Amino acid sequence: MTTNVTETHDGEVDKLAATFPSIDLVYPLAVSAYDTAIKRFDSVDARLQTITAYVAAVSVVVPSIANTRGIAFASFWFYLAVALFVVASVIGICARLYGTLSVLSPKSLFNHWTNKSQIEFKKDFIYFSANDFERNKIIVLNKWRMAVAISVIFLLQVACLFAWVILCP
Repeated sequence: MTTNVTETHDGEVDKLAATFPSIDLVYPLAVSAYDTAIKRFDSVDARLQTITAYVAAVSVVVPSIANTRGIAFASFWFYLAVALFVVASVIGICARLYGTLSVLSPKSLFNHWTNKSQIEFKKDFIYFSANDFERNKIIVLNKWRMAVAISVIFLLQVACLFAWVILCP
């Protein structure tokens, strides 16, 4: 014989409802917080991929063109540009591999949450969603910072390549 959790904990459910009267308003926001985190994560990851592709393309194309013009590769500016390319590439690879989003596992929900009343479920879901959102926000922020670092390094690399092409015979 199974017992309905709501029937056995009516007093607790009423107390939770009185303590958290807006839980039904907040719950959809907590659910959508996961979608928001995924969109932000995907956006920053796509930006990292694009920046890394630009770095690689410029690093291949400019020396190829310079070679056809007979510009010497034995140059401080060229070596610095290559070093910046390596740094930007390593940061790009690390940034793409860094961090995974935290989301509630359906298995965990089934194993630990299906015995809760509806209001307890919503309250706990909001709590864990908030914790996951904060963790996910840090992961996305760190990926964004790495994307900015790669952009700055890329600009320095382009400046070095430009100096190499202009200043070297």
